[in-house]
Amino acid sequence: MFSLFWSQVNCSKRTVLKKSIIKSAAVKYKILNGCSVLDRARVMEILDEVQLRNKLHVNHIYYNSSHMPTLSGADSMTASPRIPPLVKVPPQADAPFKEAIAGIPSLTNSSTDINELCALFWTQTRVRGPEREAIFFKMIDLFAKLLRDCVSEEDRTKFLLATEIGREINNYHVSDMFNSVQSME
Repeated sequence: MFSLFWSQVNCSKRTVLKKSIIKSAAVKYKILNGCSVLDRARVMEILDEVQLRNKLHVNHIYYNSSHMPTLSGADSMTASPRIPPLVKVPPQADAPFKEAIAGIPSLTNSSTDINELCALFWTQTRVRGPEREAIFFKMIDLFAKLLRDCVSEEDRTKFLLATEIGREINNYHVSDMFNSVQSME
């Protein structure tokens, strides 16, 4: 993971940078999958601390990931695939994630972003190709926004744990998303 992070520092090609971001996210989840349930919280805290200590770099990388060519080479600002209409899902599908987020004081006014993140997650399970890539990076943007909205370290940790709960419950869909987006390389 460190080598991917370091390669982003020295990267000048936008499509290479975008691939590196996808690989970094996939590696993060492989690391979490290899941890015991008790160790996951600590690993997530460590990864969050690395991001906080390298905030300027991380912000630069994620900003560019939202404004760069798609992996197929099209400029995402002018020719990016449109995100398809968002899927409505039964409330019970998102219940564990939303219940975990409900106790986070910093996010009490973020229900619109939380609902959009959930809708994007379920929408990406029904599309492939460039649309899925566009949804993936839109999810990264929303995730980063919600993380920035967390005003305390405790709220950040609770949010990260809530996303881990959602990821674990829907591991099949998360793995499928990463495999799909990585196969576009």
